[in-house]
Amino acid sequence: MNFHSRFVCRTRTFLVLSVLLLSLVVSTGYTEGVFTSLRYSKRMSEAFVLEATISPDSKTLITLNGDQSVGLWDLQTGKLLKSLTGHKGRLMRVAVSTNGGLLATGAFAGEKVKIWNMATGALVGEMANFDDLASLALSNDGQILAASGIPSGQTKDCTVELWDVAKGTRIAVLARKPVEQFYPGSLRFSPDGKHLAAGIQNKSHSIMIWDLATQKLLKTIPHTHDVIAIDYSPDSKKIAGGGMGSIACVWDAQTGKLLQQMKGHTDHITGASFHPGGRYFATTSFGSKSRFRVWDTQAGTQAYAHEGRTRTHNLTFSRDGKSLAVVITTYGNLGDPATLEVYDTNL
Repeated sequence: MNFHSRFVCRTRTFLVLSVLLLSLVVSTGYTEGVFTSLRYSKRMSEAFVLEATISPDSKTLITLNGDQSVGLWDLQTGKLLKSLTGHKGRLMRVAVSTNGGLLATGAFAGEKVKIWNMATGALVGEMANFDDLASLALSNDGQILAASGIPSGQTKDCTVELWDVAKGTRIAVLARKPVEQFYPGSLRFSPDGKHLAAGIQNKSHSIMIWDLATQKLLKTIPHTHDVIAIDYSPDSKKIAGGGMGSIACVWDAQTGKLLQQMKGHTDHITGASFHPGGRYFATTSFGSKSRFRVWDTQAGTQAYAHEGRTRTHNLTFSRDGKSLAVVITTYGNLGDPATLEVYDTNL
């Protein structure tokens, strides 16, 4: 074969491979360079670190630490800015108001939820005592705390409750059901401030949505498995998440219609967060084959998978869309402490 023939053959081969690669990108929805780099990684002092969140101004990373402290870190550099102390039990849940004024933190059992001033770090309130705290959420203006779990002194029922943050008093009990049927493990206020959604585990596996104006149950979206993690899209029109069954789902928040089911995880989904642009959302999984996956709601496909043999419990996008914080936990293995990773994003 002469040079010209070899050149033509190689050119044709290159073109064929290019077409195949382009077809693969289109069919899978894979987006090259979604995560450009790992900004930093921190080994925490304890193994049992479950949650982290980011302040609405995208400047502060907030962690729940194994030594019962709440850490406030510079999101860009990873420098510790402040530690909030006062909890006595194992910290489980954290929420921040959209206006950035208040932070809520809760321990697993036997302690009231604490409300902190984000700017000063001062403790400004305590309320809502649970023996098993399932989830927390703060309304956009910080005036209402939503909390769920088994209330102190109860053994059989789970509740979803609304609390007046300024007064420290309970406004309403939105739901109360036996724990074997009902475990509301993920609470989210809609960005438009009109609704509260809860991902439900145990026999009532579903998503429940309440109207905040009337405090009435607006809709129950049934699901085939426990719903462990949910998040609203920025326009409040969709809810994304998943749980047992390992499939990432997107629902229409108004009609309850299941819009998309996307496969990729090999174990149950533990965390979900929408990117502020609204097109993508990310999920974590108890499975050890990937740190997290990113899904394209426009294409209905997986956009990115960050591989790594870990169990990742929680993740959150910053509101400016430039950062993703990921909590990799070892669920109590003291010889292998939890890791906190922050990524630069390119969505």
